[in-house]
Amino acid sequence: LDNTHTERWMADDEESFVLSSDGSTTQKKGQSIIAVGLVNSRMEFMSIKNKLVVGKDAESTATNIMSTLPSNILSRISGSIGDSAHVQLATTELIHKMLQEINEDNITRSSFICGLHTKASCARKHDEQMADEYKQLYRDLQILFANRNNSGYRQESITQQINDELIQFNRKVPGIKFISSLGSRTGTIGQNGLSCLVYQEEIKSVINDCISEIKAKKNANRSESRLNRLERVVAF
Repeated sequence: LDNTHTERWMADDEESFVLSSDGSTTQKKGQSIIAVGLVNSRMEFMSIKNKLVVGKDAESTATNIMSTLPSNILSRISGSIGDSAHVQLATTELIHKMLQEINEDNITRSSFICGLHTKASCARKHDEQMADEYKQLYRDLQILFANRNNSGYRQESITQQINDELIQFNRKVPGIKFISSLGSRTGTIGQNGLSCLVYQEEIKSVINDCISEIKAKKNANRSESRLNRLERVVAF
C-alpha cells in the first residue's frame, strides 16, 4: 500500500522533483540511518525510504541514496536539498554527476541548503559562545523542568511539582514551557529563558521546598549533586 501511494504521488506530478536527504548516526558502531525523500512542484514532501547503512563517506552515501530512488524518476530530478556539512555537499555533487551519467545529459542541477539546519547551526554557535555559568544554568533548567521521557532527566526532574503549582494558582500560560535540547534542534535557550522569567516565582517556591526537603533528610549527602543544581538555579 505504501509503495502504491508513493508511485501514484510521483505519477501525479509531471514536473521535476528535488531530492531531499539527511543522515543520522545510530548507537551501533559504524552504522547510520539515511532518510531519502522528494519535494514536488507543489512543495509537497514525500518520504521515499529510511535506510540503515554502513559507511558515512560521500561516495558510500551517494551510492546508498541512489539505490533508494525509482529508476523512472531519475530524469526528473532537477536538484537536491540538504544541510551544509562537508560530507553532504560532497554527496550532492556526486549524486548530480551520477544523474548526468545515467541520463546522458549535461544539466546543471541546483543545490539548496536547508534553512532549518542553518538556523540550528547559528543557534549552536550562539550557545557555544556563552559563559560557562550560563551554559550550566540552562542545562540545570532542562534537567529540572524539561518534560522528556528519558531516564537521565527523569531522575532529578521536578516538572510535576512546578506544573502542580502553576495549575493550583492558575498561572500556567499556553505555549510557555520548558523544552529539552534532546529532540529540539533550535530555540531551546530562548524558550527556557522565557519560561524562567514567566514562572520565576513558582520556580523559586518549588525549588526552595525541594531544598528544605533534601536538607531535612539524614542522608542529604547522597543528594549533594541535586542540591547544588537546585541552589544554582534559585540563585539566579
